[in-house]
Amino acid sequence: NNREDRAVDRVLSYTPAITEGGPKGHEVALTFDDGPGPYTEQLVEMLNRLHVHATFFAIGEEERYFSGGTRLELRSGDAVGNHTETHPMMATLSRHDQQEQLLEQIARIELLGGPRPRLFRPPYGSFDATTFKELHAMRLLMVLWSTDTADYTLPGVQAIVQRALAGAHPGAIILMHD
Repeated sequence: NNREDRAVDRVLSYTPAITEGGPKGHEVALTFDDGPGPYTEQLVEMLNRLHVHATFFAIGEEERYFSGGTRLELRSGDAVGNHTETHPMMATLSRHDQQEQLLEQIARIELLGGPRPRLFRPPYGSFDATTFKELHAMRLLMVLWSTDTADYTLPGVQAIVQRALAGAHPGAIILMHD
């Protein structure tokens, strides 16, 4: 969508990465990493019932098994970002391998009929100067987070909700996993 592209380009004009959105308004960004997976469609259906949009940082190779989740995200108007092809520690990879990780994931999203991803989240928060060079060349904005729910440690629903709410403030970017 042109409006979203222009918004990403505006942010890229002054920074290659963000950890928060703007403080105006009353919005937080719900972001989900490592999908699509077996629960993605249920999650998107719940968000749709609540009239809530989210950003999903998808792993390319997961599209082989769970592309229905990504298709539903796209139909629902959610943003689908790049979380690499195979979820490696980017800072450990060569320039060529980082480029391949990014391009292969982009190709998979485009093959599903989605727009070219403009947002990138590094697996494990791992990146280096080479990552920034590749992101710049591909016009990708790195989206980190202000609140990590640590849901991957399986602390239970109550702990995840408490952590998300504790970190919720205008512009917060909440990290979760499908």
